[in-house]
Amino acid sequence: MRPIWIATCALAVIGAFFVVLQAAWMLKVQAEWLPYPAQVLGAALAGLVVSRAAAGSIRAAFVAGAAAVIVLALISYALPRAFTLTAVRSPHALIVVPILVIASGAACALAARVPAPPSAVWLPMSAAFVAACTIQLGGRLAHVAGLPAEPTALVAFGIAAALVAGLNIRALVRSECAREVAIGVLALMLWGTLAQVVLRSAAALTIWDVLLLVGAPLGAAIGARVRI
Repeated sequence: MRPIWIATCALAVIGAFFVVLQAAWMLKVQAEWLPYPAQVLGAALAGLVVSRAAAGSIRAAFVAGAAAVIVLALISYALPRAFTLTAVRSPHALIVVPILVIASGAACALAARVPAPPSAVWLPMSAAFVAACTIQLGGRLAHVAGLPAEPTALVAFGIAAALVAGLNIRALVRSECAREVAIGVLALMLWGTLAQVVLRSAAALTIWDVLLLVGAPLGAAIGARVRI
């Protein structure tokens, strides 16, 4: 099992989880139970796309899916101000969290086995999910660590987090992938803009939104050009 494959897939599982949650919220689904199926669906999506972007074993996919939940659970206990997994808040957390760990791992592994034809979308989607994790979860952790809630700092962090995602994907595929990574991160930024409009009723983009929309894909492309 390649550690970089497991790490990338675990990041993608977390990012896909956030994307699925955003999609559900945009559809006005906000039930308390939502994070549970969202986690499993996110794991399945990540397992599907990452295993097509770079070959990985079924065992590695299971470990990645399980590791993603474990990481989120540890953050929930250690830094609840940054993120709190719904399962951790359950009165039966000692039972629910292990079940979710296994379910996420199984969903990721099963999806990695699903036959799928070669496609140009797998690598951009992998980049988008990894960037969703580094930008969104990373942003939460950075805020707790003291990142100022100012537009300049937030945009700079978003670009840096996208660059990290690009580095990660480059290490995964070990070949030129800047264009695909940039496309995936741009799609993620456009998705985030749509979610902002729908969920927050934002009528217009600010200059900071535009800077992040342009800067994040460029940062990701730069990271994907670094030979590791």
